[in-house]
Amino acid sequence: MVVFLHIGWQFTYIANGNNEIFFNLHEFCKYTFKMFFMASFFIIHGFLHKNRSIKDNFIRGARTLLIPMLFLHPSNKQWFCWAMFFAIILYDILHSKLSNKFLFFACLVLAYCSVILKTKLIFDKLFIDYALLLIPFIFLGQKCKNIINNNLSGIFGLIVCSLVSIFYYYNKTYPPQLSGTMFHVNVYDFPLYVFVSVCGASAVLLCAKMIEGNKLVSFIGRNSLFIFLFHFYLLKIISLSVTKKLLERNDCNLLASIGLYILLFLFVLSISCMVAKLVNKYCPYVLGKWNV
Repeated sequence: MVVFLHIGWQFTYIANGNNEIFFNLHEFCKYTFKMFFMASFFIIHGFLHKNRSIKDNFIRGARTLLIPMLFLHPSNKQWFCWAMFFAIILYDILHSKLSNKFLFFACLVLAYCSVILKTKLIFDKLFIDYALLLIPFIFLGQKCKNIINNNLSGIFGLIVCSLVSIFYYYNKTYPPQLSGTMFHVNVYDFPLYVFVSVCGASAVLLCAKMIEGNKLVSFIGRNSLFIFLFHFYLLKIISLSVTKKLLERNDCNLLASIGLYILLFLFVLSISCMVAKLVNKYCPYVLGKWNV
């Protein structure tokens, strides 16, 4: 989803908004995904999270999140890697000290502190403010497994996310969201943000079950972080070779614009997967994989 969105953003930016169809396609996708996919990612991570010791999760997080990021993006700008790492560690500490009732309350307090104090914390280079905001979503993924992994919940989630995205798109108002440097979640939006994020997580899990067993999808899932980090370099290369004249053509019909969008997405994803396969074979330490 992130690669798909970034492709649209990159080429809409190059075209400077002159390709109206391409711009509208990307805008609709942005409204559809951005309001829920990042928090849903943390919910799903909580769903898959295993209650190991704090030390084991610290080492595992450093290897699987921080090492690939530092190899591929040494500037440390990939905020969600740091946020995920600290969110997991903080959640494990709270989980080891508090009962479920007090744990949920503590997670909410930290999240609201992050929202209220975001103007002071947003420049935190380690993105601990984001980690505080996203801790409740790890809790939800851990404690609501039976609900979010239910097929009916997944269908309901698809319907809710579709309706909400259409509402915000046609009203041209920004939905509550957390992505990149955008921190559009205030105290009043937070309940809606949580509800839509849970619906989004249920919808994603339903889709995952529908394509379960596919070798390509499984490979992408195991190497999603590398693919995400690597695709930024491909976008920079392609943006230099794809002509602005092509993207500024207003006579492009709907099918041509959709076709271009999909072809660019498949090209970037294919190259990223091939490089990921080579890295797994010859340089696994880049992915934090080695025997200890």
